[in-house]
Amino acid sequence: MANRTLELLLDRVEVKETGDRQKKGQHMVIATLVWPRPLIAERVSAKTLGFEGNVVDLKKSDWITRIVFKERVDGPFGIELGVTEQMSDSEIAGFFKFLGSSLMKVMGNEAEDMMVSSLGGGLIKIPFQFLGNFISDLGDKGPKMIARGSICLHAEETWKEKNAETKTFKVPLTSPDTIYKVTRTRRHGEMQSRRRTILKAGEENGMIEFTGKVYG
Repeated sequence: MANRTLELLLDRVEVKETGDRQKKGQHMVIATLVWPRPLIAERVSAKTLGFEGNVVDLKKSDWITRIVFKERVDGPFGIELGVTEQMSDSEIAGFFKFLGSSLMKVMGNEAEDMMVSSLGGGLIKIPFQFLGNFISDLGDKGPKMIARGSICLHAEETWKEKNAETKTFKVPLTSPDTIYKVTRTRRHGEMQSRRRTILKAGEENGMIEFTGKVYG
């Protein structure tokens, strides 16, 4: 049974630590389908989400807010998930602008066919190796990842039924880097900073819950 269609909907995202507590804005959730079918190595999607505290619950939201992928899958494949720290609208816009111009330099006009973006929970379709490299190398121009996780699935074995079978999955997240809390105090007329470890790299940092439906 080949080329089944997977519809992936976000249900809930929660993190223990959100990174820089001084920053305000939205988080980006980046999802990657790894080898969804032969000859297609990766599909990448990103959504901007506003958290309430450390959680965003989308179970009662409409389909267009929750949808992450609607892609054909065949055999074994993986889903990688990541959450960025909070980003302002200008930071998100700057990131997409920089990312687009960087892709154009590397890939030329091919980038135009590979990238679609918008701020209102929009999608970007970019090869993960480019996206991952730019996120890690951009420094202040790119988003910092605060949580990552992955899950392995199978188009035929995970979903036994032929049409519209629905399953719910929970993916634990870990912190890719150490997260610190910085406090600033004035002492003897000078501002002093103190950094305290909140979460070490590799420690648990939340969970992403999603619904996967298959058709065909």
